[in-house]
Amino acid sequence: MPRAAPFCNAYTIMTKKIAVVFEGYSHQRYGVFNAVVNRVKYLRAVSGFHIDIFMIQVYDSWLTRRFRESEPVEKGADYIEADGERIKIWWVSRSFVDGVIHHTLDKEPVCLFQKFNLLARELKGYHMVSAHDMLPAQLAWSASKQFRIPFFVTWHGTSIHTTPLTDPMVKRITLNLINQASCNFFVTERLAAYAVNFFDTGIKYQVLHNGASDAFVRLPDDVRSQLRKRLGVEGKKVITFAARFEQEKNAMLLPRIFQAIKAKHHGGLQFWAFGDGTLRPSVEKAMKSQGIDCTFWGNQPPTAMPEFLNCTDVLVLPSRLEAMPLITIEALSCGANAVGTDVMGIASVVGEENVVDINRADFVEAFSSRVALMLAEHVEQHLPADCSWEATAKKELEIYHHYL
Repeated sequence: MPRAAPFCNAYTIMTKKIAVVFEGYSHQRYGVFNAVVNRVKYLRAVSGFHIDIFMIQVYDSWLTRRFRESEPVEKGADYIEADGERIKIWWVSRSFVDGVIHHTLDKEPVCLFQKFNLLARELKGYHMVSAHDMLPAQLAWSASKQFRIPFFVTWHGTSIHTTPLTDPMVKRITLNLINQASCNFFVTERLAAYAVNFFDTGIKYQVLHNGASDAFVRLPDDVRSQLRKRLGVEGKKVITFAARFEQEKNAMLLPRIFQAIKAKHHGGLQFWAFGDGTLRPSVEKAMKSQGIDCTFWGNQPPTAMPEFLNCTDVLVLPSRLEAMPLITIEALSCGANAVGTDVMGIASVVGEENVVDINRADFVEAFSSRVALMLAEHVEQHLPADCSWEATAKKELEIYHHYL
């Protein structure tokens, strides 16, 4: 656990109130959700700030529920708790009118932004707002204009390298927020460089890496042995995929990758897959048809993942798009090896020699060969020192000190 800050130090301002705003779903507590919770815990420990967390959760009104192809989201509780942190939920209904305006006129969402202007009033009295990705940044900017307080935006990946590419309206909004923010935080150097190049603008930014919570540690060998026995993988090598089953994660390549690993390794193997998504049924069907022994665990609570990762020999991440995936940091922290693609920040965590160019014609062969090598002999992969929530919190505090 992060240690509490002393009563006063060079950067501690005990009376400052900080609002942290992000978008998420209370039933999907991974990725950005976990990153926000951990950053808050460590920032509070080194700073002594009073920090409140707000989560924007979009839900479907009775009208939008009629037109949703996927399962609609209904309004729920106003507060949730995660790892000891109390999070206030701002429920924002998905507007049918905004949808029409967006897709027919390429205009900004009127109803949503009006709602944000009202919600921003709840941030009166705070000394700054820390937002995560586009929609929270828009709300933070509204608070900044109303109360003349600085706001900072952390960009995690998709909101920079995906949605602005396909939606001109989103690109315009994102560019404006980047220019208005007191400072932009990117989770990798590559993501920052991509944003500078794509938006062709001078960006005030710093790089703040993700880290792993204290629960993600390598357990003693006897405990790891007991876990393997309990989970039915004693004497086997375990290869794990933990991500959404979507195109950007290259989920449909998993059967080919797993089959290639199986052909290269002459010993007991167990494949694990964590997560959910639109492609999961197709991937499961392909695995069964090819006789691949793969257990699909679905979405697991964050508290369960340290045990699974302590039983993992190699984590595989064949993604087409990533920023700095938290799962790679967590896997290495638990003593697993990891192989990924050469996109954004993966190499900065797992090492250049452990990533494969996604555009290689022989990608599956090269990727599976690296995994097979790691199965034959554990490869030392040292987690970079700046992939630490404590290091990130200290750097974040130094930056805020100039604005508060």
